[in-house]
Amino acid sequence: MTVATLNQAAGPAPHYRGAGSGPASVPEPARAGARGWLYAVAGAALCLMLPGSTDPYIGPKTAALGALALALLLRPADYASSARVPVLAAFGAWLAVASASSSPAYTGVGTWLASFDGFTAVAVYLGLFLGAARLGRDEDDVAVVVCWAAVPMLAYALLQRHLLNADPLLPSELPAGRIIATQGSPVYLGAVLALVGVCAVWVMLTHHRRLPGAVAAALTLPAIHFTQTRGAILGVAAGLFVLLPRRARWVCLAAGAAGAALHPRVGAGLADAARWEVWRIAWAMFLEAPLVGHGPGTFAAAFRQFVTPEFVALNKSAMVSQAHAHGNVLHVLATTGLVGLAAWGLLAWTAWRLAAGRPLLRALGAAYLAVGAFNPVPTAATALLCLAFGAASARPARAGRPWAVAAAVAAALVLAVRVAVGDWYYAAGVRGLKAHDSLPAAEGFHAAATWNPWEPQVVARQIDSLLLLTARMPEPEDRLKALGWSLGHARRLAARQPNDSGAREIYGRSLMMTGAPERAMAEYRRAAALAPTFPPVWKRILGLAQRAGDAETAREAAARLVELDAWAGKYRGGR
Repeated sequence: MTVATLNQAAGPAPHYRGAGSGPASVPEPARAGARGWLYAVAGAALCLMLPGSTDPYIGPKTAALGALALALLLRPADYASSARVPVLAAFGAWLAVASASSSPAYTGVGTWLASFDGFTAVAVYLGLFLGAARLGRDEDDVAVVVCWAAVPMLAYALLQRHLLNADPLLPSELPAGRIIATQGSPVYLGAVLALVGVCAVWVMLTHHRRLPGAVAAALTLPAIHFTQTRGAILGVAAGLFVLLPRRARWVCLAAGAAGAALHPRVGAGLADAARWEVWRIAWAMFLEAPLVGHGPGTFAAAFRQFVTPEFVALNKSAMVSQAHAHGNVLHVLATTGLVGLAAWGLLAWTAWRLAAGRPLLRALGAAYLAVGAFNPVPTAATALLCLAFGAASARPARAGRPWAVAAAVAAALVLAVRVAVGDWYYAAGVRGLKAHDSLPAAEGFHAAATWNPWEPQVVARQIDSLLLLTARMPEPEDRLKALGWSLGHARRLAARQPNDSGAREIYGRSLMMTGAPERAMAEYRRAAALAPTFPPVWKRILGLAQRAGDAETAREAAARLVELDAWAGKYRGGR
């Protein structure tokens, strides 16, 4: 099968330059150097991880990709993106929505373990798209680079499968035996593998050197199976449906649909029902704020206000939340409203125009949309998509350096580095706790909260470790100072995250420790309003009410806890 055959099957190709051709006017040494930049970006997205950190998969990727995007934007170039105007318009719409966010801190850095739509990630995507265009390569170069760069990740993924389901760098049991490689989650890995699989088939069928495609395809297929992610199977099927000639399309689509439907994953029925319930909750979130949503990066915090009894029952616990709507359109609607959806639609229209006559771009877009209809799409997958579409948008132009975009990426890079360093110190604090050594734990958590003061879980650990040290201080003055410090940390967190139930609950605990039960009850009440189905908050309300002799509030809290336990026990014992 040739490039011409695929182009004929896909329709006219006025913009297609052929496999690996690149812009003809670029000297070969410059093109070789540009390819090195592609390897750096793809390698950072696919393979980078940071052993010893609590977040070894997402934070370091965002920081490294931000540094590379900034370097691409500032290097001299004779090429620029033909899609610069609509992409910048969409970014401007995102900034407008972000300015109205209910939680600016989350909008800046994103949710701790799913920071895919905060400013740090979005600015990096913008920088990678415009920076890739400045390299003067094309999407075929990107496909070959992705195939080679994915080999270490794929080999590591298959190695995980045969090491007692444990991560050799961060020893812990993998979730239900599902591999995660360097992406942090089976679902995240599956989203990346869907794009890698499309690139591998394209290179294998069209490139004059087919080895990278054949190697990547041979490793990708079993890796997708071991992720047990049906969204990845559907993503590959959708991509190949677009990529392959007409006769093979329906066979591919049928095989993908059958593989996704018949995949024997335990608990898939309840998982599908829970996903449907997440979609219902996301729609309710959108209806609450239809114009601009609750704010980018705030899905997890806002989700707690809308949790339904059925969601609790399906997850068999009221302690479960969600950081993503498991569907890109609903996630965009819930977090950025109709304005964000319009910006997303502008990007989709721009991508569609770039993909005219380019089978690989159309296939990558189809795979991305198919995966994103059911699962979160992580930073690595979006970075690869920006790399391919950005390279395809390259056109000769005497373009100066885009200083405004570079400044935005630089600001995102600072935030990403702070979060990554904070994660490293957080892991040091966890190691101190495991060693039952309170001083190193307190030092680690304090440093983590200094670098990342926006995340409630980090500040909660900081305060808990400080209170643990307080109990061992012999001098009353020292104990009072430590209690004052913990209260100050909690107050600042509540100011940064006024609509996060966790921040309010932490502030209430600190007020209790410093002898202010009335103010603590007020904060617990605020936390319960922001997370009405979260048992720990109601337990604190119950305990404080019993201590204060408030029988009415105690009965309310006790009844709520009984109700939540009944919801959680609805499907207990079932599959």
